[in-house]
Amino acid sequence: GTWSSGLHAHDKTGADVTASGPLFQQRPYPAPGAVLRKQQKDRGK
Repeated sequence: GTWSSGLHAHDKTGADVTASGPLFQQRPYPAPGAVLRKQQKDRGK
């Protein structure tokens, strides 16, 4: 495929597609935006 063939593979999981290796490809992490929103919410307490 092309360089963009895998761009939409992790849309739902928010996994870091820039990291290589099975660990980062198989384990979903929160999307960066979700993490930032959670941090802002925690700071607002």
